[in-house]
Amino acid sequence: MKLFPDELRFVFGQSRYADRERFGPLHGCQIEMVNIRAGQVEVNADGAIYDMVAPAVLFIAASRQLEYRYGGDEIADVFWCQCLGPSISEALVRDLSVHNGVMTVSEAASTLFRLGAELPLRLSDGMPDFVASLAEALMQELVGRRAVGNQAPKSESRVAVICRYLEENLERVIGMRELSEAFALTPQHINRLFRAAYGVNALDYLWNLRIRRGAFMLRHTGMPISQVAYRNGFKTPNHFSRLIQRQYGLSPRKLRMRDWLGES
Repeated sequence: MKLFPDELRFVFGQSRYADRERFGPLHGCQIEMVNIRAGQVEVNADGAIYDMVAPAVLFIAASRQLEYRYGGDEIADVFWCQCLGPSISEALVRDLSVHNGVMTVSEAASTLFRLGAELPLRLSDGMPDFVASLAEALMQELVGRRAVGNQAPKSESRVAVICRYLEENLERVIGMRELSEAFALTPQHINRLFRAAYGVNALDYLWNLRIRRGAFMLRHTGMPISQVAYRNGFKTPNHFSRLIQRQYGLSPRKLRMRDWLGES
């Protein structure tokens, strides 16, 4: 079931707030989804108070007033998705407000927030239907989690946790020593987990992930190729080009143009 009307438009972004900073109050009808990745915030939506401590996700539909009050010792790091007015009706807010609340962060929700926030503004403005589809998918994920009791998976495998860590740190140089220290596992143990799950060792999995995400960004953004390379942890644009050519048989520029022109 589609949760948002087709005429609604959305914007994604990322913001950081220091202790005691506020956002708002916003007046009138508001629909927002927020992923707090570090820090904490108190949210006042039409008089209802929601306390968020990272990591957490919040959905809010408010009809009168919405305000965020940030606190804590560390800078609050926030991904957000906001519905752009004035097409938000009080009836829609009333229908959606049954989903209001704080919930745990799923891998799918984290990925959708990040995809939306990383879209350059010019592309976000130029592809409103794509951004709205991201928002709809995110809302469906949040509603689905509420339907199953807002519970995180009971036993997420270690390899899945490590994979998420890699996905969230693609820009950085990551080696086996860091993974070993971060997850209190020997490099040999980590590689055994990855070979059992994916048939490759952990660093091969990481580079395959960088290649796939780089190819996705070539196809779906207008970001310069050099920037795509650095955003995905490649040492140089030439390094990125070599691995894309090896994987897809095309240079990054030709891969982008093939998809943009709709060629098979």
